[in-house]
Amino acid sequence: MEIQRVSVNHGWLWIMHAYRLLMRSPLQALSMAMAFAMLMFLIMLVPVVGPLLAILTMPVLMAGYARTCKALEFSAKVEPRFAFAGFENKTAKLANLGVMLLLGIMLVSIVTSALGGGALNEILKAYQVHHDPNALLEAMLAPESGVRAALFAGFALLFTLLLAMQFAPMLVFFNELTPLEALKQSLFASV
Repeated sequence: MEIQRVSVNHGWLWIMHAYRLLMRSPLQALSMAMAFAMLMFLIMLVPVVGPLLAILTMPVLMAGYARTCKALEFSAKVEPRFAFAGFENKTAKLANLGVMLLLGIMLVSIVTSALGGGALNEILKAYQVHHDPNALLEAMLAPESGVRAALFAGFALLFTLLLAMQFAPMLVFFNELTPLEALKQSLFASV
């Protein structure tokens, strides 16, 4: 993989290119996107472990969606089996990315909770009981509560994790990088 530095307006070119890819076969592309979303939704419905399974399988399913996009890019026929291409090839490495994502989310949660201390924990408990979204906002705006800094740190860490995951499944699937190397390259390319 070669990381290229481009101007900020290049983002618009990516959007235009994505639109052209979608228009090559809109029904197939949208149906694959809907299948991906539906599959993630069904995985989330599994009692107790559903959200964990969704996080673990997300990179595997993303590789399948990327396989679909690659077929569209080269004007090849999109086949339903492409949605499961991550399960056919490099499954263990892609699942390892899912494990790393899960561990990253857990680490972000631990850091945020530790920084927020008792104030953040009390707010979250109160939210579970009363379902009042204003409680969190009021706590963030309260002077010296520590909640604002904890949430900002948590957001910054989560954002960094998402940047690292942005291209990682595709780098593992298409470029045969190790999961850790793919995360590093994705973060470096995103930054």
